[in-house]
Amino acid sequence: MQLKTDYCCYIQREGEKFAILLVWVDDILTLTNSPVEIDHVKAELKSKYDIKALGQPSLLLGRR
Repeated sequence: MQLKTDYCCYIQREGEKFAILLVWVDDILTLTNSPVEIDHVKAELKSKYDIKALGQPSLLLGRR
């Protein structure tokens, strides 16, 4: 579901699990509360798009 207050933010919920996708041009930052959920999100994206997972970010908004 795309947020109406921020068109670059998407939220997916299934019971206790959730995933938040922040999209900026051709970059996506995924935040989840479950390692299984991140694999599920990656698989969904890979089924529709050619993506490359770069792992966890070491820098976000200029902060480590």
